Amino acid sequence: MKWKYKTIKECIGGSLSSDVVQVARVVNHNAYLLREAVQKIEELSEEIEMLKKKLEKEDTNEKKYKLTNNVKELYGKKLYQIQALKSFGDVLEGDLGGYIEDETNLSQECNAWVYDNACVADNARIAGNAIIRDDAVIRDNVMVYDAAKIFNNAVVYGNAKVYNNARVYGYAHVYGNAKIFDVAKVYDNAKIHDNANVFSNSHVHGNSNVCGNACICGCAELKDNTKVWDDAFIMGDSVIHSYACICGEALITSIEDYSIIIGFGLWQRPTTFFRCKDDKIYVNCGCFQGTIDDFRKQVKKTRTGKIAEEYLLIADLMEKHFTRERNKKWQLEYIL
Repeated sequence: MKWKYKTIKECIGGSLSSDVVQVARVVNHNAYLLREAVQKIEELSEEIEMLKKKLEKEDTNEKKYKLTNNVKELYGKKLYQIQALKSFGDVLEGDLGGYIEDETNLSQECNAWVYDNACVADNARIAGNAIIRDDAVIRDNVMVYDAAKIFNNAVVYGNAKVYNNARVYGYAHVYGNAKIFDVAKVYDNAKIHDNANVFSNSHVHGNSNVCGNACICGCAELKDNTKVWDDAFIMGDSVIHSYACICGEALITSIEDYSIIIGFGLWQRPTTFFRCKDDKIYVNCGCFQGTIDDFRKQVKKTRTGKIAEEYLLIADLMEKHFTRERNKKWQLEYIL
């Protein structure tokens, strides 16, 4: 920018007194200083702009992805499609990924990635080498890390955590404070919530529902329409199926620790008999939950005729069925 100044005499013409000339000199000097200051500011602004571009370039080189202008909404929140800035894992530079709300949702480190139409929102965090793909949705305060994978139409929300080599897929829902880890798998329409833990090499699928403080571990498998809640612990090579309902302080180490009876009673509802940590046999039948002795009392109190007789016979049969051999009890004590 070029500056041009005129003296006061040039502006107004004529002769000037010495005082006015002195004032003019001061004004001209100040104008000169102002001009120099403005030029210096302009030079500094250019340097700052160049430095800013350099830093942005360096920052871009360190990042593995950026947010694009492709937008979609999830529960009223705006999510941006991501694009890879460099190749890593099976992602190539320039590949478009899924959608996140901001860069706090997906780590810029390691190989974590959101693919396809998958969405990550709120305070959810995907890190390590975790993969989210297909139409999966991760939101709230969920953490997915290590080599965990969530795909298909699975939804994980609340304060849930999925990590290690765990898999959540199908139409499964994991929420609350639930944790899925190790090499556990949750799929189909299964629901894991509250403070439930699914870990080791266990599988939970079908329409299974695990909640409360229940733990599923070992090589246990839950399928069909099973429900496990309270402080129940399912482990070993147990296979829980059909309409089994296991609760309280159940301890199932194998298929021998529970049994289901179907087709009896007024409503022919499934009745589940199972072993608990105190080695007693408990029963879940409709709204009733209690020991096998309490079950007998309830039957005598509320049922008559053939229904009562059948239930009492079943109770006797289950008591005989669950009688533990001496060496089996020692095995249980060793496990505990």
